[in-house]
Order: sequence, then C-alpha cells, then structure tokens
Amino acid sequence: MEKTDITKKTRNMAHDEDSLIVFVIRLMQLRGKRYRWSSPVQTLSVDLEGKGKPVSLSTIRFGTPDTDELVSYLSVVRQFWLQKEPTYHNNIAGILFNAACLLADTEMQQRLKGLRDGFKEQSSCSYSFTRGEKTVRLSNEEMVNFWFNTFYFHTDLNRLREAELILSHDFTREFARQHFEGYLDRFVTYSRQLGIEALGVLWKGIFPKGSLHYLLDDHTYKEIRPLLDRLPQHSPT
Repeated sequence: MEKTDITKKTRNMAHDEDSLIVFVIRLMQLRGKRYRWSSPVQTLSVDLEGKGKPVSLSTIRFGTPDTDELVSYLSVVRQFWLQKEPTYHNNIAGILFNAACLLADTEMQQRLKGLRDGFKEQSSCSYSFTRGEKTVRLSNEEMVNFWFNTFYFHTDLNRLREAELILSHDFTREFARQHFEGYLDRFVTYSRQLGIEALGVLWKGIFPKGSLHYLLDDHTYKEIRPLLDRLPQHSPT
C-alpha cells in the first residue's frame, strides 16, 4: 500500500482506521442477512388527508416479516445508527471528512457533503398518528428510534404513549412499520456509500496501523469493493 506522510497532523488515526475497518466488516455481514414477508401481502391504497382535498395515495402492505431474520438484520444495522457505537454513521462520516481534508481531496469532500445533505433531506419527513384526542408526531429518525428502542430491542418506558397509539391498531402499526423499513433501506444505502468511501481511504495508507490493520493485509481493494454492491434490501413475497 502506498503510504502518504500526513499522519503527524492527525488525531488518533490508528483508532480511526479500526473504526473504518469494523464499519466495512459490519456492512459485509449484511450480505448474509435477508428477510422477507412471510405471509401473503395485501395492498391497500389509503387516503391520508381526506376531506375532499387533493391527496396522494400511500400503499400499506399487511403481512408479517420473518421475525428472527428481521431482528438479525436489524442487529447489524443498529450498529450504524446508535451514537455509542464506533461505527455510528456520523462518526464514520467525520473520520472520512477529516481524511479528505488531510488529503486535500476536494472532490471527496464534495461527495461526502452531497451524501450527508441527501440523507438529511430524506430524514426531514414526519408522520402524525391521531386517535380521539391523542396525537403522536414522529420524524423519520424518531420512527427508527421508536422501533429499535420500544419494539425490537428495548422497552423505553418514556415511549409507551406512542406505543399504545401506534401498535394497538393494525393500520397504524403496519403504516409505521412500512415507513420504518423504507427509511431503513435508504439508511443502509447511505451507509453502503460511506463504506465505499471508507474502502478508498483505507487503501490510501494514510493511517498509522491500528489493532485491526492486519485484516487489510489479508485482502485487496478489488476483492472487497464488489461485495458492497450486493447488500440486501428487504423484499416482500
């Protein structure tokens, strides 16, 4: 690997190298994790606004995903989502942007900004759930946190009000789950794009060797790069 002598200007870049390596490894783990809807799916177009106003139609799919496979898939994806993880997507983006600045790679800086801005734009949607006098409003990010922290992996007692309103009715539950999974697919796509940038940085040799550097010696860029193009997305059956 070609070595670029800029490491003296950096923060703990050996740790940064390890974070990027683990991030790529986790992405590759997704290749073996697929899930499908295990029951026949009914499609229903729903008027979300009503009252005679022009509306757009949303497709709600009623079915049950294969729970074990879905949880296995989510257990990897949430490592890109949780702030406490070294593979947290904002942490990875920061490492990559720092590397781009050190390399004076303005094209990479612009690519990273474009990826970040595009993902932020996708995160701007929000959804309201109303029953009687109760209303819950969740952004896309809050929707992901709701499913991760209230339904699949934890029980957040502070979110029980949302849980009662969303989960106690078939329509609101399936509507919320569809948008959760759709947004998560876009998040995985964003993470894969960061992974491709991470691969390029790792093989530029700008980092002092971290604890996991030996893994780079066992593989080549050309071996790993095509694998990131084959990450699964959920699909109904």
